Amino acid sequence: AILMPEVGYRLSRRFAVALAGRHQFITSRDPNMATGAHAVLLRAIWSAASGRVRPYGVASLGGGEGFRLLLQARDGQRTFRDTVRGGPLLGGLAGGLAIPFGESWSAVVEVAWLASAPSFSIAFDAVTGLRFAF
Repeated sequence: AILMPEVGYRLSRRFAVALAGRHQFITSRDPNMATGAHAVLLRAIWSAASGRVRPYGVASLGGGEGFRLLLQARDGQRTFRDTVRGGPLLGGLAGGLAIPFGESWSAVVEVAWLASAPSFSIAFDAVTGLRFAF
C-alpha cells in the first residue's frame, strides 16, 4: 500500500508547486524483509485553467529511501521473497485528471512513473484521491 499526502501552493491559474510524501508499506511475515520505504518529492504541476475535467501534468524530484520492489524467486523446492530498494535520488513524470465537485473539492486520478538513482529502478503508480483547495 502507498500513502501520498501532498500540500501545495498555486502560483497562477495553470501552475502550482507541491511537497509530497510517498510512504510505501509492505506486509510480510519475514522479519528480515524491509517493511517499506519513505521519500519526499518536490512537484511542479501544470494544469488546464478551466473546464469540468481538468487534465494536469507533473514533474517531480526528490529523495529518501526511494521505493521498494518486491521480488519472488524459486529454486525448485523453496520460494524466496525479498525487496530491492530503488533510490535514494528520485525523479519522475505524472499525468492526471482533477474532477471538481463543490467549490473546494476535487476527485483526482493520476498515473506516475518514478525512476531512481544511483540504484536504478522504475516504479509505476496509479493513484486516486481527494483534493481540497482553500
